[in-house]
Amino acid sequence: IEEWQKVIFSNEAVIVISAKRGMQNISRMIGESERYYPDCIERRYNNYTEAMFWACFTYDYKGPCHIYYKETEEQKESN
Repeated sequence: IEEWQKVIFSNEAVIVISAKRGMQNISRMIGESERYYPDCIERRYNNYTEAMFWACFTYDYKGPCHIYYKETEEQKESN
């Protein structure tokens, strides 16, 4: 257990905010073989905002949580 106390676990996830569900694209082989595979379905959203969520923790400490929003054109030009 002492070795695991020295490890930092981290993860990130993309989240969709304020989305209205739109159409779904389904691309699969003809027949029943891929009918219920979730990776054959591509959900499309209308008028959405996307953000990246990142966090970390250790054995006895919960690290900070950060939310990164997509850069605006003004922010991209200033960098």
